[in-house]
Amino acid sequence: MKDAPIRHRLEYLAYLPIRAVLSSMPVSLARRSGAALGDVVFRLDRRRRHLALDNLSRAFPERPAAERESIARDSYRHLGSSLFNTFAGLRLSREELCERITIEGFEHLIDAEAMGRGVILLSAHLGTWEVAAWALALSGRPVHVIGRPADNPHLDREMRRIREHWGNQMIVKRGAARSSIRVLRKGGYLALLVDQHAGTKSAVRLPFFGRPAWTSTLPARLSVKSGAPVVPGYGYLEPGGRYRMTVREPIVPPDRPDGDALVELTKRYVDAGEREIRLRPGEWMWMHRRWRDS
Repeated sequence: MKDAPIRHRLEYLAYLPIRAVLSSMPVSLARRSGAALGDVVFRLDRRRRHLALDNLSRAFPERPAAERESIARDSYRHLGSSLFNTFAGLRLSREELCERITIEGFEHLIDAEAMGRGVILLSAHLGTWEVAAWALALSGRPVHVIGRPADNPHLDREMRRIREHWGNQMIVKRGAARSSIRVLRKGGYLALLVDQHAGTKSAVRLPFFGRPAWTSTLPARLSVKSGAPVVPGYGYLEPGGRYRMTVREPIVPPDRPDGDALVELTKRYVDAGEREIRLRPGEWMWMHRRWRDS
């Protein structure tokens, strides 16, 4: 589109004052403000609100409608809080952030590192996923994060700046396999978010909350090829402006993978993500079209 560069620049110019305000806020105030905005968007965003409620009715049919609506509202509030927190957190020094982060299950990272094949951190759009990458970078374990570039190149540069602020690195999703293998062979950390709809290419349909969902096999393919264990890890906001990263036990690929290994491993990853979401359902992105036929 011929007007795309102009639109992109206008979007970026509109973004700059928002960034300035949020970056100057104390973390606790930013979180409360983001949650309040999430409340407003929940009321106004009729289409995605209905999608979230439909997803919840299928995932939790046994729960009362009022409870499902409360979870959907919490999801919007948490998304706003997390977004505002990301900007406000950038004003903290490395020392201040280190004091605010707790890593639960750190021994699982040590066990995974001891295998000497690199580590694949598997997370989800749950909690505040950026926090897991922050925690690892601050512990001396910079992460290479696979992600899709934003359509707006100005905002894409800004997203990269934010995500690389603490020492992590971005890998563009298209053609990421080769770069990812290089990272793992050097004993590095690779991070992926795989809880969203993956299309049908290089994906398998597996039960997620009892419903078939197309899920990427990329983590399993990387794990099998490199021998790297997959470690489920999630970042959460804690009261008082604090943060917590929760690390679960490594999922190790078989020594001699057969033809079913990719599906079996991917199912274990999906099950791990579902278990975590069930613990904190109000912090997952229910407004995403996770379940599709194609």
